Amino acid sequence: MSDDGRLIDLALEQGLVTPAEVAEGREILRLSGSAAALVEVLVNRGCLTAGQVEALRAVLAGRPLLTQETVVLAAREAADRPGACADAALGGPEQAGRFGRYEILERVSQGAMGAIYKVRDPELGRVLALKVLLAGTGASEDQLRRFQQEARATAGLQHRHIVPVHEVGVAGSQPYYTMDFIEGRALSRVIETERISWERACDLAAKVAEALAH
Repeated sequence: MSDDGRLIDLALEQGLVTPAEVAEGREILRLSGSAAALVEVLVNRGCLTAGQVEALRAVLAGRPLLTQETVVLAAREAADRPGACADAALGGPEQAGRFGRYEILERVSQGAMGAIYKVRDPELGRVLALKVLLAGTGASEDQLRRFQQEARATAGLQHRHIVPVHEVGVAGSQPYYTMDFIEGRALSRVIETERISWERACDLAAKVAEALAH
């Protein structure tokens, strides 16, 4: 079993997710149902927080900084209300309504390592997407390296199907970078609600392949 498969089993064992939430995640993925993708879906839906995923990985790796009891405690502290897939609460920028000079308009999504916000830059008078490293001062050297590498690599790409990066920096204790904000729906949401024609599927696949090749 993969590490992500073991992570999901441990999350079920500790009561961090329910079998129904895992089943719903697998249904969303359909044919592309890898354990790693399932973990990402559970985080994006708010069933697991990024901190819980990091804690579970630490438990599986046998690292002493976190224990299974710590994971359970984190889950209880994060549970603002009962029910499946409660919204994952973020501190810092979302609570303050600002992040550096940016005005926070809404949280768009959250992954295993970072959160993306829709923000307004009052100096330039435009709306942007802001990606923040969730761990802040608690981030490991590897997390910081990966986040910075992602920002630098994306900033160096110029392509019509790749969202351009505008600024990379640190506000308070949290590394971030900004990008163009693209209005619309995630492809995963479109697939959930629509039957996509072969022609449209091929067109989308070609655009994604172009960007990946670049």
